[in-house]
Amino acid sequence: MQFLFGGFVYGVVWLSRSADFFEDEYAVDRAVKDYQAGFYNSGGRKPSHRYVGPLEASEGSEGRTLYIGRRGNGKLVRVYEKGKERGIHSGPLSRWVRAELELHGSCPETKKGRVIPWDILARPGAYLAGSCKALAFISDTCDKVKTIAVKVATSLATAVKHAKRTCGRVVNVLRDMGYSPSQIVTLLCRDDFPDWYEKKDYGRTGIEDQILGWVKEIFGVDGDWDKAPVIA
Repeated sequence: MQFLFGGFVYGVVWLSRSADFFEDEYAVDRAVKDYQAGFYNSGGRKPSHRYVGPLEASEGSEGRTLYIGRRGNGKLVRVYEKGKERGIHSGPLSRWVRAELELHGSCPETKKGRVIPWDILARPGAYLAGSCKALAFISDTCDKVKTIAVKVATSLATAVKHAKRTCGRVVNVLRDMGYSPSQIVTLLCRDDFPDWYEKKDYGRTGIEDQILGWVKEIFGVDGDWDKAPVIA
């Protein structure tokens, strides 16, 4: 098994990491099964996928490829028969399979997308293994490429809009029944957090103030929350 990487300019803006398998350590058939089992999931959801080539390995074909994810979303995994792609249909190299991870990010100054650390150039195997459960066997150490705070803020804003669209009418019913904001929050809260949020202790920022403003707008309460109707 060998590791390859490449593609960086001012900061690490995009990068492709791959592992090559020559002795059937990993194959397209296994990648398909891993996808179906949820081992490529991100944030609890199955990413999009595309399969190219014959359903089963066959002599004379140009090989099979499984694409997982989308380049436009910043993360794309490809598992493909590299030997057959190169026209090698016999001998040891005909079994050559490559698992490749393509990441797109940006420099920290742009405050956009993933920040790909320089450490990934020294330890490509650890980050490739950390990209998904399916490839964790590649390395004893698994590291993940994390997104920066603006990504979290974008996810938070999207989540609030989605919650308003899906739960807003229920909130209105509870308000009309006399429930207080704190009681409504208690009724609707869950014990876990979304996958994109990394729980930590920090002081309230402008983001929290904005969210508080949205909540007050939903409840129709200005100023002191104690003015909200309380259930008898």
